[in-house]
Amino acid sequence: VARLRALRRAGLIDTAGLEQALALAGLTPDRAAWRGFLDRLLAFLGVALVLSGVISFFAWNWADLSRLAKFGLLEAGFLVAVAAAWHTGVDRIAGQAALFAAAVLPGVLFAFFGQTYQTGADPYGLFLMWAILILPWTALARISALWVLWLVIANLAFIFWWGERVAVNEFADFAREFGPL
Repeated sequence: VARLRALRRAGLIDTAGLEQALALAGLTPDRAAWRGFLDRLLAFLGVALVLSGVISFFAWNWADLSRLAKFGLLEAGFLVAVAAAWHTGVDRIAGQAALFAAAVLPGVLFAFFGQTYQTGADPYGLFLMWAILILPWTALARISALWVLWLVIANLAFIFWWGERVAVNEFADFAREFGPL
């Protein structure tokens, strides 16, 4: 691309020639590539908005819903997302979006379970279990958005683990060595 643009700046090819060269090299997306990109973008944006609506619904109606209703609604949403992904197939965009929703909903379920029953579990344990639970789907489906979600969850598990188990002791040692104490 840099060489083609240098040829354009040198005046050896005109703008139309530059566009034709970029198209021949496969560096300019065609109409089908743009359509595929927009389909994926809008599908995953829609799933993200629906999931944020689910989370907001539970946050707003937390006190009004019984434990069984909360658990039932979350489980039903999870099962619908898994069934939609299985029925549609992960080779289609709708199936990928449904699988992404199915990967997010266990985290909401873990948060609900921990909040309702006060299990005393460390936050890193919940994120670690969530990451372990969705790892097979992530590896088998080969969806980039799912890998990004998995990496965020795994990194949060590591950050929380580090903050609770390692950093506290390291900071105390550091403060004794170099601090004004």
